[in-house]
Amino acid sequence: MDDDAFKVYLRRDALQLGVNDAELRRLRRRGELQAICRGAFVRPDDLDRSDSVTHHRWLTQAIARASKKPVVISHVSAAVLHALALWNPLLARVHVTLDAKSGGRVSPRRHTHIASLEPTDVTLVDGLAVTTVARTVVDYARTEVFEKAVVLGDSALHRQLVTPDELAESLGAVAHLNGASRAARAIAFMDGRSESVGESRSRVLIHRAHLPKPDLQRVIFDSSGVAIARGDFFFEEFCTVGEFDGHGKYTDLLRPGQTTEQALIEEKWREDDIRSTGAAVARWNWSHLADPKIVVAKLERAFDIGRRT
Repeated sequence: MDDDAFKVYLRRDALQLGVNDAELRRLRRRGELQAICRGAFVRPDDLDRSDSVTHHRWLTQAIARASKKPVVISHVSAAVLHALALWNPLLARVHVTLDAKSGGRVSPRRHTHIASLEPTDVTLVDGLAVTTVARTVVDYARTEVFEKAVVLGDSALHRQLVTPDELAESLGAVAHLNGASRAARAIAFMDGRSESVGESRSRVLIHRAHLPKPDLQRVIFDSSGVAIARGDFFFEEFCTVGEFDGHGKYTDLLRPGQTTEQALIEEKWREDDIRSTGAAVARWNWSHLADPKIVVAKLERAFDIGRRT
């Protein structure tokens, strides 16, 4: 059970425990509780330490628990509960699906979708009914832009929370719904070998720039046949390695006792080893992804070098 599930307090639960509305108002005035939506509260110090995804998780729990009709958490809200990677998600509204013929609506805090759900489309997360990972990826891909959908699907595949066959089966079940063809395009592009949001976004950028399709996570060998590195992207035609440098490589992903300086030095040695094989190397980071022309220029310069070796 996620500890966050115990950080949301509902008015109806408080009333059952003998805490009346007047006491709830006093707790809010004293700064001991803060409302996140009508009838749901968290402690302000928890809220101060939370990020937007955690806040959305709390809001989702509150709305689902307070719903008068049985609902299934879906779309981006299901992705949050499944802890899938997201890029630039829209988290103002909690998304739920109602298995009914009507009743869909959008309010400031909740988006209710109408769609049929089979029992196999639903699972439990923290005691709440949530669409399965496969259905979540498909629904998100139906309703979101290509890049966001690919990031989510790559994450699910990489963590082995879903298989390509399961995605195909779930996609087939919603072929009659709006956005199914959009989802099909995104799902066909998803690849579990992408290991981060940055790598997934880079892959989409390369695709949109009409550059050659790279091999992912290619192991690089020296002249003796010894594996010396693994490249995020390898462009066979140009003997070029592409590398996305996320901030975590030099901070969060350090080995025990390893400093950022040591990580930078070791990465420099690694790149020297790759270049010693005759391969060219292009590197980019988060800021470069905001301007695709920079990444394309870096790759094309590396292609020219790799072509000459």
